[in-house]
Amino acid sequence: MGTYLSQPNRDKHCEEDEDLHGDVPAAWGIVDMQGWRKTMEDAHFALSNVRPPGIGTLRGDTNKSTLLSSTTTTAVDTRALDESSKNDVPLGSKTMVFAVFDGHGGPEVARFCQLYMTHVLTKQETWNSSNPDVGRALISCFHELDRMIDDPQRR
Repeated sequence: MGTYLSQPNRDKHCEEDEDLHGDVPAAWGIVDMQGWRKTMEDAHFALSNVRPPGIGTLRGDTNKSTLLSSTTTTAVDTRALDESSKNDVPLGSKTMVFAVFDGHGGPEVARFCQLYMTHVLTKQETWNSSNPDVGRALISCFHELDRMIDDPQRR
């Protein structure tokens, strides 16, 4: 049957977490199901301590993020996220970022984006300016991720 199973895998993978510290406490839950594909192709993250837009780059120019979730069925190497987690976000100033990446027939790009998106996002000029534009920062981030994925040295 190619890339599809003869019957869907209906096992559900559930996660929940919370970040009750700071100005905006939040709790979230995530449920995924593999479905008809032979493997889980989607990925996600829930990051609760990302450097907020508009405060410029901090020493080390990295992003203090905690990976709270990973839906991939194989272990994801979070060293890339850890590498982008070395600056200190000022207490009480953080941004939460949640993302779901659809594998669209393969897990590689979903996992790549899971690992690098917040690092690339928080390096965007429009994220770090005194008048941040999160929408433009996201667009620039997506374009940069496309360039990174297309780079033969990253394969």
